[in-house]
Amino acid sequence: LQENSYSESQLYDYAKQINLVLNRDCIILY
Repeated sequence: LQENSYSESQLYDYAKQINLVLNRDCIILY
């Protein structure tokens, strides 16, 4: 469970960064 939660946290932060980059293309990644 700890590894899974850690992966989810990493993916969430990674998705946020990607969303900020793609935001200028009006693409929301959530």
